[in-house]
Amino acid sequence: MKKILVEKPYRLNKILGQIKYEEDLLESKNTKVKKFLNDYKEYFETTDKDKLKEFYDKTGIILTHIYTCGLNEVYQNMYGCWLKESNKKIFNHDLLIIEEVDKMFSNKTRAVVKGQELKLQDINFEYGNNIRGFISNEDTLEGKINYIKSVFDISYVDESKIKELMFDPLNNLLILLENGELYVENKLYETGVNYIFEECNTHYLIIYKSNKIESYTSKYVNMCSYDNDKVLYDSNYLISLHNNIARLTLLVDFEFNTVIYSAFENVDDIMMEDNEYLILIKGKEKIKVSIYSYYVMED
Repeated sequence: MKKILVEKPYRLNKILGQIKYEEDLLESKNTKVKKFLNDYKEYFETTDKDKLKEFYDKTGIILTHIYTCGLNEVYQNMYGCWLKESNKKIFNHDLLIIEEVDKMFSNKTRAVVKGQELKLQDINFEYGNNIRGFISNEDTLEGKINYIKSVFDISYVDESKIKELMFDPLNNLLILLENGELYVENKLYETGVNYIFEECNTHYLIIYKSNKIESYTSKYVNMCSYDNDKVLYDSNYLISLHNNIARLTLLVDFEFNTVIYSAFENVDDIMMEDNEYLILIKGKEKIKVSIYSYYVMED
């Protein structure tokens, strides 16, 4: 049995038309989807990570394959190949291909899937441990740009239009421009982007100008994708409002992945005061909450 699941519908809608989160493309009756599956069918069958990189270069779409056999699972994408129990798995994909195979042999160094031998490796997750991590030592955007220019060629963008730059958990250079264009390395990845929220050192979220939020990278195989009526954010917090539910994500300690989540029901509107107090509007009532009161302090 095989499935091709949509994990980032907002990105893929621009290519395939209106599709839904977790929709199985193999069951789609959409003619555009059917043509897409036929045109690129070789990439949905391959176990070669270089072919998956080739597919990304052609389409801008990132694939992750999951091969399952009993309790065994092997993950494969253009960044590498690893076992389910790997401590360093990081996911970044638009489509998730899940395929059951008849036989699988695996150990800590290799796996044999569909008759092909795959070399297993940890994903290159080195946040803060290599030269690219030094960008975080720069306090200003100008300082970050000057540092990056001394190491990398960023002539593919107008540096006067750079809104933010950073490195993702896989050590790709991200450059966000004021017009909403997001570049990954030297390739245009997405448009209409407002902000990249670093929830933890493996989970980055894209906040769009339309108030849509989708995963960029995650430690979980399933990405997240949801609409919002309103979004408030800073480097330490993300607050979204949808269907009268306000959700707060508060970053306590980035290095140790310490995050606090809260939800408030029956909320009509949200706003921030002094970048510290969340104002919840419920009908005629205004409730003031200090988001940093969630911190637990010890002597």
